[in-house]
Amino acid sequence: AAAYVLQLALTARSMSRELLYPLLGRCGEGPRHALSSRHHARIIGFGAAAAVVLSVPVMGPLLWFDLVWAAGRVLSTVVLETEQEAFDLGPHVMKFREEQERLKQEADERARSREAEARRRQQEREAKAE
Repeated sequence: AAAYVLQLALTARSMSRELLYPLLGRCGEGPRHALSSRHHARIIGFGAAAAVVLSVPVMGPLLWFDLVWAAGRVLSTVVLETEQEAFDLGPHVMKFREEQERLKQEADERARSREAEARRRQQEREAKAE
């Protein structure tokens, strides 16, 4: 019986980490520490429930997206209950937006470069044809 409890605990821990990775992978060390230290029981309980649902042979994997949605709900509840400075994602959001803007500018520059190269080649072809 102890082996089953240990297996469930480890599975719950792994499942909760997997479901919460999209946010925790983007957070800094402070929010991760605050989440794991203050809300460990809630997260492990959610992971245990998710592991039990996923263990159902046919229906479990079909409910994966519902579990991801539920993980978002659990995490939003946790974040809204705690003080805001631990989960301030403003700097990360700004960094993401700056990175997206930089990537867009690079893509636009590559597109302009390709267009200029295509025009140059077209002019060369027209000059050869004349």
